Parts: sequence; C-alpha cells; structure tokens
Amino acid sequence: MEIAAFLNYEIDSGFDEKSSRGKLIQMGFNLINFTKNYPTFFEELFVKFPFKYMNVTEEAILLERDLPGFYKFKSVVLALSREEKFVNSESEMLFHFWSFITGLAVLANRPIGKDLDDNAIQNNIEHMLDIYKRRTIMNILIIYAHPNPKSFNAEIFKQVQDNIPKSHTIQILDLYAWNFAPVLRFMKITAGAI
Repeated sequence: MEIAAFLNYEIDSGFDEKSSRGKLIQMGFNLINFTKNYPTFFEELFVKFPFKYMNVTEEAILLERDLPGFYKFKSVVLALSREEKFVNSESEMLFHFWSFITGLAVLANRPIGKDLDDNAIQNNIEHMLDIYKRRTIMNILIIYAHPNPKSFNAEIFKQVQDNIPKSHTIQILDLYAWNFAPVLRFMKITAGAI
C-alpha cells in the first residue's frame, strides 16, 4: 500500500457518527498515534516538506499535490467552523488547528511527550478547541468621544463598527451623546465637610 493511502486509512479510522468536533479530535488523535507508530513517515510528510505541497493565500490553502489526510482534515475543520460559528478565515483555522495537532504529534515522539497517553492527547485537542471557540465570540465595548460627527475620528469609529464580525456582541458608549463633560473641575471643600 502506498504511504499516502496508508496514512489516509489510518487518519480516517474510528469516525462513525460523530460531530465535526468529535471527528477533528479523532483525526488528531489518529495522526498523533500514526506519528508514534511511524515516526519516519510522519517526519518526511509533515515536518520536512509540507509547504512544497501547498499554495497558501490569505483566505485559503490549496494543495498542488495530495498531502495525505489534508482534504479530509480541511472538510472537517470547515464543517466545525459552520457548526460552532468560528469567525476566522479558512486559512487561519487550518493553520491554527493543523499546527497545533502536528506540533502535538512532534512532541509525542520526543522525551517530553512520553507521558502523552491517549486520554491526554484527546484532552489537549479538546481543550484547544474550547479555547478557540471562546476566543472567536467576544463582547466588545467601544468608547467613542468626539464632538464632530463628520470628523476623521467619526469615520474611524464607523469603520471599526462595520468591520467587527457580526458574531461578536458590540456595545457602544458615545460620550458626547451622553453629554459627557470632559473637563475636570476643582471644587474647594471646606474643613469639616467630609
């Protein structure tokens, strides 16, 4: 069996009826175990030459040749993105998840990774996804203070509002709309008033 087909088979095992999150965790788990069992193959494919397979743009990663498991990985990540409403670009998500999982695979083959048992591997991937999800939905407070609605600051304020992903919660505090007086005044306090 050709190494690419072998790796695809190894990565695809154990999928059954799982959510995209479960599939990505299973795929990462399978890749890390493949790395432990076949370290030379992993190093040749994913450590020494991965970018000779890829054409990376700001929005997407396209493959010029078959990088074993990558198309399946990509489809799972994109499905997960839709399910969990990630706001990052396709290429950001692919780089983040691919880098984390392959980095964990590299560690698993080093002395530092000797304690990475199956449960630890799955927990690490799950934890990474939890952090990623929390990071993608934010509560944003914009504090704006400028008296002229046609100013350069007003245009920046508008651009910021227009370019924040819709999945975030935005609260705006327009200080001039609240009649905020930006001048601090000193009041003389007489002795014994406090």
